[in-house]
Order: sequence, then C-alpha cells, then structure tokens
Amino acid sequence: PDILQFIESKADITQITNFNISVAITDAFMEALEKGTEYELINPRNGEVTGKLSAKLVWDKLVENAWKTGEPGIVFIDRINRRNPNNHVEVIEATNPCGEQPLPPYGSCNLGSINLANFVKNPYTDQAEVDWERLGEVARTATHFLDNVIDANKYPLSQIAEKALRDRRIGLGIMGWAEMLVQMGLPYDSEEAVALGNRVMTFIKQKALEESMALAEVRGPYPEWEGSQWHKAGLKVRNATLTTVAPTGTISLFAARPDLPCSGGIEPKFALVFTRNQAGALMLDVDGQFASIARREGWYSDELMQQVADRGTARGVSGVPEKWQRIFATSHDITPEWHVRMQAAFQGGDGLPVDQQPVDAAVSKTINFPHHATVEDVGKSYALAWQLGLKGITVYRDGSRASQVLTTGDKTKKQEEPAAPPAPQGPSLRPRPTEAVGKMFVVPTHFGKMTLDVHMDEDGEPFEIIVNVGAVGSDLMADAVGMGMLVSKMLRLRSDVPVRERIEIVIDTLKNIGGSGSYGFGPNRITSLASAIAKGLQRFLAWKDANGKLTEATPVEATAPQPQMKGAQVDSPVDPCPECGSFTLVIGEGCATCHNCGYSKCS
Repeated sequence: PDILQFIESKADITQITNFNISVAITDAFMEALEKGTEYELINPRNGEVTGKLSAKLVWDKLVENAWKTGEPGIVFIDRINRRNPNNHVEVIEATNPCGEQPLPPYGSCNLGSINLANFVKNPYTDQAEVDWERLGEVARTATHFLDNVIDANKYPLSQIAEKALRDRRIGLGIMGWAEMLVQMGLPYDSEEAVALGNRVMTFIKQKALEESMALAEVRGPYPEWEGSQWHKAGLKVRNATLTTVAPTGTISLFAARPDLPCSGGIEPKFALVFTRNQAGALMLDVDGQFASIARREGWYSDELMQQVADRGTARGVSGVPEKWQRIFATSHDITPEWHVRMQAAFQGGDGLPVDQQPVDAAVSKTINFPHHATVEDVGKSYALAWQLGLKGITVYRDGSRASQVLTTGDKTKKQEEPAAPPAPQGPSLRPRPTEAVGKMFVVPTHFGKMTLDVHMDEDGEPFEIIVNVGAVGSDLMADAVGMGMLVSKMLRLRSDVPVRERIEIVIDTLKNIGGSGSYGFGPNRITSLASAIAKGLQRFLAWKDANGKLTEATPVEATAPQPQMKGAQVDSPVDPCPECGSFTLVIGEGCATCHNCGYSKCS
C-alpha cells in the first residue's frame, strides 16, 4: 500500500545512504501493466487487499526515479520463485545486497567464481578458442570445493546453519568475461559475444551439475531434495542451486595480473585509462591488456593513452587500430540493449528445464546509460528485461547522482550536451548579510566534538557555515576553517543551482571520506573531519525540513565580511578512493570498488 512512498524514498539521496533498494514486481502487476489496468495493493502483514493503483502509474514512477538516481531497481519476484529449483519448501521474498542471490529466510551466500581470462587457447589470434576441457575440470573442482565449504563454515546463527545444511546452496560463477572476449577478438556488443556467453555459462552449469550428481551418489542428496524440481526431473543432486553470477568487485582484483586484468562478473571494462593519485601526483593507469597489445603491436605512446583518457574510450581515437577500437568496448560504448541482452544470455529465459538453466540463482549486472539518456530509454530497458526473462535489473545513468565515484574524461560527450546558460553578470558571490540567524549542531568524532554553525539570511537561506574543532592554531582547526570557508563560498555563488542542491552535493562529496580513525557505527559513523561536516549538514537539512523557521533559530552576529572571489568556478565533484586516494573507484550494483588498492565499500 505504501509503494509510491517506497519508490521515492531515495529521491533525496542524503537520507538513505547505506543500501540500495529494489521493487519486487509480480506477474499480476506485469499483466495489469500490459492491459493498462489497475492491480491490487496487498498489506504484507496480513494479506488483506487495501486498495488498487494503476500499474502504469507505478511503473512510470519506478522508471522516472531510476532515471534520476539509479534506484529503485526491479526484481521479478514471481519469476524468481517459479524458477527456484527448491520452491517446494520455501518462498523467496528478497535478494542479497548485490542482487545476484535470491534467498529464502535464513538462506546464505556460498559463492565462488572462475576467472575466464585464464581459459583461452591461442589468445589474440584467429585460432583463439575456449579451453573447454580445462574449464570443465575447474568447474567440477570448484563445485566440490563449495560443497565442502558448507560443512567447514562457521555460521553466525543456528537458523542459518540449519538452512545451509538442508538446502546446500552453492553459487559457482565467473569473472574476467571482458578479458576473455578481447582474447577471442569479440566486441562485447556483438551477437557472437552474446552467443558465447550463453554457451560458456551453460557449459559451466552442466559440469557443476555432473559433479553435484556424483557427490550425491557418495554423500547423498541434499535433505530437501525430495519434491524439488531436480527430483521431478529424475536428477539426484547434492545442492539445491549450483550457479550464480556475482559482481566479484574485490576478488577480481586479486585475480588480476599486470598484463591481464580481471573485470568483475560479466561487466565490460569500465574504462581503459584511469587517473591514479600516486604520492600526490596524478598519473595515468592504463588497462594492462590494452597496454600489452599496444606495446606488442607498436602503437603505444603516453600521448595516445592521454587521448583515450580524455575521450573516455578508444573508439574514435585515430591512433588506435579500428579492430581494437571495436573490440575494446567500454561500459559507455555499449548501448543499454546490449547490456540487457548479455545479462539475459547468462541468466537464461523462462521455460527452460532446471538442468538447462545456465544460472540457477541470478546475475549481478549494471545497465549503464549515458547522461543524455531519457526516461523512455530506461523504461525500454526495464521492459526488455521482462521480455528476455531476467530475474532483476539495475540501471545507472552517468552523472545521475550529485557525486559520482568515477567519471571518464569524455570531451566529445560533453560537446553533445546542450550549452549551459550564460553566467549572470556582476560579482560571482552573493553579498554577505550583515545580520544573520543561526543554528548550531554538535557532532561527536574520534578527535573530539565538532560544532557546525549554519548562518541563514532573513529568507531562511543558508549562506555560511563555521566549523570549530580542536585548538586554535592546530592543523585540524586550520582544515576545519578552510573547509568551512570553501562550503560557504559555494553556498554564496551566483548560480541557477538551488542552495539545497549545493548542500546535497557537499554532503555526497564529503560523507565517505575516510581518515586514520572512526567514531560510531552504521549511519552515525564518522570517519574524518570531512564526514563530520557532511553529518552536520545532513542534520541541518533534516532540521530545516521539520521546523526550520527563522523564529526558532538563535540570532548571531555576523563576523567580518570575507574577501570576494572573482570568477570562481565549481567543478563537478569526484570522490577519490578513501583508502589510497586514487580516482579509480567504480560503481557496480551499488558497491564502490577501487581498481588500485582493492578497497570495497561493501566489504
């Protein structure tokens, strides 16, 4: 009944920051959508029908919010339960945080992934082929290993242990798919690549099934096997589910070599050249596979790599041979339709027998959109996901959040954007009022209490913040004063961007910056002076929304006017890795992973 509020719960990206959301879509909803009718709203606590809503209205809200912020995603919950081999004893209501593992109550993830980049014979030649024999051997070994993990594992709750031993779920998946395609000479966005994806995952599933059946003969089938889809198909297996495609954001970094990286899951390469912060100096970090080929063929140069970095892609860079421009497709070279089709190739469609589904669980995948994509474009991808049999879909439109963890220097795309309106004439900063009202917020941190004073003009618009922490003359206090002055300048800049949105940009930029210590837990955790300032500004916005009337604020005297900044400009904020400072963070299924040091927001 509160579905519309849930859909829009993350429209304000400062309020719910520690997890992603998806909406569970039923078959009945999709039928109503196709017919243009209403569907029933059911109270999940008691099963009672409380009203009806237009399916199209809800769908349009879903799509619009996904276009705005990348959320909510969608899971087709009835399809998930219909294709769950163990649906005779359980009902699945949710997935794990990255979406690849639909799980019953107390279900657990037991996942492992094969690096496909290590299974190509005669790579980069016309004779390149998948090493099917070796891949089959490793798939069987990995299946046996994961089954052993179930018994060796120590579980945090007795209910989780009990369920894991009853259904013996495992999830064997892959990573390094993008590197395999380059070795095979196949562009990610090609029919051949999609067909190979389906063939590879189907093969891994068959080998996993062979091993699970062999284990069942020796160790017995899993306790809930009788009555399952496996049982009905006459297949005695050791494990309720066998295959999953996870994002592998961290383990893919462990599997990488200097000359042969390992992309996460089935994602394409995000970019071919990153910017790395090396001891305070910005350096180019070139994809090892791309660099190795360029050096081997004699067309590598620092100048060419800089061009690729500036453009954000090898496509259209004249110094890169056309063959490799096509093969080295990056996330934003690939149209959303190809992203969806690749996910469908690994997932498998409706109607397949249990032993022929490539993936028993689900597939983690981000459908990337360029910034100029429309709401209708997102809607088409959501509809295509339903048509092709996906169990869920996650989208992300480039630049759709105030602070994006990674951007590429694509100058050509910027030229395609509508020209910005001319800047207003006159001083770049609004005049600073001589009188103000203020609200003070105290934020506890691991370096003591920080106070943040927000000063507002007579209209209630914030124009200045003052940050106090530590002793006057200390480095910490100097940083606090400096950051407060910078935020204040941003608030007073003449701009068409509303002041509230500027504050949200500041919050999103500062909130995840880490330091040498931390204070608190969960949403109240403070990791640095920057994150403490972000927390204080979040509390200010919450106070303003609730009762931010000027009469409730405390009058304060304005301090001496600050010097005017002439011609100041505000660049789009980009967060560095909180561990190493490199600009090499990539968003995938809501997790930020550093390609330089291995930091993962989800670890």
